[in-house]
Amino acid sequence: MASLLSTNVNSILNVMANIANTGNLFVTQNTFTGNLSVTQNATFANATVNSVNFIPVWTNMTVNNSGTGNGVNAWVGVQTGLDTAGFWTDPFGIVHLRGLLANGAQNVTFSNTIFLNTNIANGLPIPTTNVVFGVPVQANGNGAGNVCSAVITLYHNNAMQIINIAGPNGDPLMGVTTTSWNLGNLSLYSLTYNTH
Repeated sequence: MASLLSTNVNSILNVMANIANTGNLFVTQNTFTGNLSVTQNATFANATVNSVNFIPVWTNMTVNNSGTGNGVNAWVGVQTGLDTAGFWTDPFGIVHLRGLLANGAQNVTFSNTIFLNTNIANGLPIPTTNVVFGVPVQANGNGAGNVCSAVITLYHNNAMQIINIAGPNGDPLMGVTTTSWNLGNLSLYSLTYNTH
């Protein structure tokens, strides 16, 4: 906005080009006695853009491996030849997960529901709200190398827990089957969530 206060203009004001103004222009108590010609664009300083780093810096995940029986608290996040279970937060506040979580116990009996709603990992960046993921999981039971699916939740207190596991046919296993399973790799690859 241009504001002329208490100004006498005694002749013609000629503007020959555009003026790029980033704020208010105040002219106070000035007298113009001739032509004022602007023949070039007014140029202001360039905006400064801070550098943004998109190269991931991964943080290893803290897994619950205190060793309580029946597979509870027996998690490991390091798999030979694969990424250690971890995360990084990009410049937009999106958390990216990678790696595999595995249960170090053998013969997990899914009929024992104590396995449910127990922390498998902690220390993740806090999400904006509780986040539910569906992930593939390898569990050996009723045959070798069955690929099952698991539902895990990351809560607002940054605790990750298993909610249920379904067998290869989609039927839930937790609290139902009495068969002992060796719960193998639970994949975190391609999982993301927001911290804003």
